[in-house]
Amino acid sequence: MKWKEPEYYKKNSNLSDLERFYELEITNIPGEVFEYKPDPQIAVCAIEQITGENFIKYCDERLFKKLNITDYYWNTNMDAIENLEITARDVAKLGYLFLKKGKWEDKQLFSEEYWKAATSEKIIAMTHENTECGYLWWIQELAGYKTFFASGFGGQYLCVIPEQEMIMVITSQMDRPHIENKFLIRNLLLDINNLKGEKIMKSSKRDFNKIKFSSEEKKEYWKKLDFFSRGERGGNWFFGNRKVI
Repeated sequence: MKWKEPEYYKKNSNLSDLERFYELEITNIPGEVFEYKPDPQIAVCAIEQITGENFIKYCDERLFKKLNITDYYWNTNMDAIENLEITARDVAKLGYLFLKKGKWEDKQLFSEEYWKAATSEKIIAMTHENTECGYLWWIQELAGYKTFFASGFGGQYLCVIPEQEMIMVITSQMDRPHIENKFLIRNLLLDINNLKGEKIMKSSKRDFNKIKFSSEEKKEYWKKLDFFSRGERGGNWFFGNRKVI
């Protein structure tokens, strides 16, 4: 289904979200081609049709309340861009739930079978992430570890690294591609590998600048930042002298 820009839906606000789907052009046989949008919004409508409940109420009762998540705002409309507003700490709870394969404290909120299906590769998504995709999770190997992650508008990241028993949450405000956040995750994993067998914390701060970006990674990054030039920022502005504390 060919996605229309949010402005289209604002102009046709008299239609319900489900009615708007029938306005979309079907361009490929279902199941053969991946399209980044409007899949999440379709999921909202599907859940409401199947359960007969309001989507947000359904998620609140069965998920958020069980995780003690109360401070959030969720706009499920098709004309919304920044759909879910939530604290970084509560995002981390969602990551921890998936790290533990659906178990929260002493309760299994969803099955391990669903966890495995959701975090397994279904298709290579040729979009801004350009990697494998499961059920609304991106999947990629970073520093030799299989990771699955959520990537939100503006540079929001929730990354789960099961082998390291680790989750990482990054919040940022960038109206442009944000692959350097993925580099930060990769670099931290590399640093952890380098520190195996050593005392990890020798001081209250650690310097992660020892790991350099390859020329291919720099080219990839600059290619995506089509409105930044080397002259404006200096060739290594994003890649050198950065610290994670």
